[in-house]
Amino acid sequence: MFTTDPPLRRRPAWPALLPLLALLSCSWPLDNPVDPHRCAQGCPPGQRCHDGQCVAGDGGVPVKPCTQTSQCDDKLVCTKDSCVNELCVNTPSSNECAISGTCMVAGARKHAESCAACVPSTAPRAWTIKARCMETVAGGGSTKECPPAARKEGAALSARFINLNDVAVASDGTVYAVELKSKKLRIIKNGKVGAVAQSFTSPSCVTVDRGNGDQVYVGDNRSIYRVDKSGKTTLFAGGGTCSGKKCLALDTRFGHLVDLEVGRKTGALYVLTRDGDNTRVSKITGGDVLIVAQDPSKFHRKYDGKEALLYSLAVDPAEQKIYVSDYNHHKIWRIDTAKGGITLFAGTGKSGSMDGPAATATITAPRDLAVDSKGRLYIAGYSDVRFVQSKGSNWFVSTYVSSDTLSATVPGKVWMVYGLDVDAKDRLYLADRGYCRIRVIYP
Repeated sequence: MFTTDPPLRRRPAWPALLPLLALLSCSWPLDNPVDPHRCAQGCPPGQRCHDGQCVAGDGGVPVKPCTQTSQCDDKLVCTKDSCVNELCVNTPSSNECAISGTCMVAGARKHAESCAACVPSTAPRAWTIKARCMETVAGGGSTKECPPAARKEGAALSARFINLNDVAVASDGTVYAVELKSKKLRIIKNGKVGAVAQSFTSPSCVTVDRGNGDQVYVGDNRSIYRVDKSGKTTLFAGGGTCSGKKCLALDTRFGHLVDLEVGRKTGALYVLTRDGDNTRVSKITGGDVLIVAQDPSKFHRKYDGKEALLYSLAVDPAEQKIYVSDYNHHKIWRIDTAKGGITLFAGTGKSGSMDGPAATATITAPRDLAVDSKGRLYIAGYSDVRFVQSKGSNWFVSTYVSSDTLSATVPGKVWMVYGLDVDAKDRLYLADRGYCRIRVIYP
């Protein structure tokens, strides 16, 4: 908005320069008055063509040619406009950002619960994402579970959810969530919340095959359904009578479906089912269901009079380790798919939130699990999210985010996290049932 005019230059004689321009890597078509400085081969995002070379752009703002500063007014009060080397330059002030045609003061957030903020020293033309920050993707919350009457679709941040049970994210950023009571698969895309038309019987879990066209799988009672991008739903596995070590997918009789996850390496679908003493981990590959682990001595052993309650599974990137959470006994089991065997991975069996070595750390009622690209394991508890990472040959448990209050207005708190998923950039998505929100934590 503020202008400082350099001495006027004589407008170059464009026709006389055309033979020279043809030799350069930049093409300046005379019939394009908006941006004649575009390189013939194109420039990467955020760069522009100047003097035949791709140079840093102005935050994605189209570069305009000029002969005087008055031609460069961008109508923003926070920028200083000038014409430099026949190109418009609009520079935001040192304590403000100019983002998408709007002036923002330093520290301003994109919205009340956003991790995106104006940081002029870092990016005066774009939002800066704060590391290890949690923001709301969709939903508005309360200090108790949302009542059925609160279910609402539309704008993501004003939507309402009913009993969120799991969450999964596709490669294009679309987020899927299952609601146990409404029996719906909700879809969060482009800032809006919708739902797949089909109602399920008792949807407990959801996962996305990001390596195969973002196909969505929903675990519903004893069956697995596949949902394509159009919302078409088909039976994928279950509904049969076979319960042996190897069955055809559509001939299989599952126990109650507890959790699903697609392996990153092979694309196999891993399945956790629970049905009395028939708790098992299976995988579906090539149309067959194969048992991976079934160990009553671990999965059904009683501690302090309580039967094990396996709640979730997660698979490491190489598909060599499968982690299973034991809700009742406050433990995490690890299955070695290469060598075989099931071993205790984390937790002592006592409820608590003490960080430290995996063997001595305490965990309270672990629900969902997720593994990122580096092999770190995330654990959703009742009022926190923990993560386990290796340091040398040892594993350590640390708190990632927790809740010491039940105030839904405090960003960075969680309550009753029922679902987790990690996207390709290691951003952690949470189905926060207590606050009726879908959250994301940036790494």
